[in-house]
Amino acid sequence: MSDTPDAYEDNPNNDDLEPILMETAAIVERANQAVKSERWLKRIERSLRRLGVTSIVGRDFVYLDEETAEVRFGEVPLHRLSMFCNRLEDLAVLADDYPTRVPAPMVGGTNVWIETLHVQLNIFDTPDPTHD
Repeated sequence: MSDTPDAYEDNPNNDDLEPILMETAAIVERANQAVKSERWLKRIERSLRRLGVTSIVGRDFVYLDEETAEVRFGEVPLHRLSMFCNRLEDLAVLADDYPTRVPAPMVGGTNVWIETLHVQLNIFDTPDPTHD
């Protein structure tokens, strides 16, 4: 077998390598997706815990599906459903009442608030009424 670039093309076993390479690429992609999903899972778990949701539905409410590498949510136990709904409604009220200002890091011992920026994007091209 020669070391020329054509040696790979002349190899009669090239057809055997293609499925192996495709399968290897798929395995690497699944592993990569699993790592990303595990990161999302940890963030979601932490947020649910901070919001007090896991104390109602349990720590296993959100989990990672091993086959698909997708983050899944479990069922809310029937005897906890009213508590779960109440908690979500309480959180919605807090979100509605939250000011449009967000706290900034402390500056010289003084708490600074920054007004949030509201941006409206006009995606569709609309004619300008001032220009005919």
